[in-house]
Amino acid sequence: MNLLQLITLICIIFHIDQVIQQQSYGYNIASCLAFIDKFSNTCDPTLPPATDFDQMDFEEMQCSRPGLCPDLVTFNNCKWERILCVTCRQEGDDIFVRVQTNGMPDHCYAEGQFPPQPKVIDFEIKWNSNDDTKTLVTNVASQIEVDNKLCNNQTFFDNQIPASRGFQIYQGDGDLNYAIGVGLNGVLLYPPISNVTGFDPIYPRGNTQQIINRTVSIDRCLGTTFNESSTYHYHTVSYCSIQDTIPDALYPDSCKNIQQCRIAPLDYHINQFVPQIRKKYPIGIAKDGNIIYGPYDASGQLWDQSTLDVCNGIFVDKQYAYVATPNFPYLVGCWGPGSVKKVSPQCTRNYKSSTIYLKLLSSELILLIMAIFLIY
Repeated sequence: MNLLQLITLICIIFHIDQVIQQQSYGYNIASCLAFIDKFSNTCDPTLPPATDFDQMDFEEMQCSRPGLCPDLVTFNNCKWERILCVTCRQEGDDIFVRVQTNGMPDHCYAEGQFPPQPKVIDFEIKWNSNDDTKTLVTNVASQIEVDNKLCNNQTFFDNQIPASRGFQIYQGDGDLNYAIGVGLNGVLLYPPISNVTGFDPIYPRGNTQQIINRTVSIDRCLGTTFNESSTYHYHTVSYCSIQDTIPDALYPDSCKNIQQCRIAPLDYHINQFVPQIRKKYPIGIAKDGNIIYGPYDASGQLWDQSTLDVCNGIFVDKQYAYVATPNFPYLVGCWGPGSVKKVSPQCTRNYKSSTIYLKLLSSELILLIMAIFLIY
């Protein structure tokens, strides 16, 4: 074996070792406990969940920023309490995750945004279940069907979650109904469309003036409270939601004030992922109990979007999961598993169709042309 072959072999072994070291989550209590360890909990997740939300442990956050604070009284030097407690339990063969959060961020938010208000979010869901993975939860093909699912916030209402997931709300003020899940820092994850405009809030479709009117104001963490009952949330992946990833997340600023963020906000955030999480790494949990992974796969490359279904999901280690992408629907497009992507939803100008379907379509077109040629 020459030196070049030896170096190549070492690189291959190192790559395999790195992939093996990445956490794979099965449907068992040990995997669930490993998963919730990624969350920035303010509680002890080994203890039973608190029944009184007002008595839960919290972390006090502080941020110097111009403008009104979350208490709606103080200006400039803001303080608020952040609550997050994600726990696991086993009941027979089923594993459940309970999520309790007030939705408050663990980082600063931009000047000019209405200050975020604490919420009461407390729900439980069957975690990482395979109950519905043998059939399609969402099967859409036509333009109308795609728009009715991917451009409709009611797709994510609590009553649309498959009954087999055992979704249950213990406490709440209704804000969870508009969310798709919860990030690692307890901030709510929202659908890829705005509740107000019905369009992609980052890349809405329309003429120049419509695009201006339909685009929401986001901060450097891609978070916003734009007309959403003062609930701070992300519509897309946010590196700020992952603990110990970027120190300047503590400094408030608007995305439009940072050139790279203003030009391409999703690319800006994805490129900010530090090496230790530039791999298959969870960034949150969907409201249907499935894991949401970050934008990088096990090899450290961006997910191949041609392999994702219409809901932005894929099977990872035989478990269905959603993944973050730079294109619509960004996190979760519908409850999966879903059908193959065929047509572009009309609420965004930032969609990437499945190359698998396009190849099949091209093959069918070639066969049709050949058939017509033979007939005539």
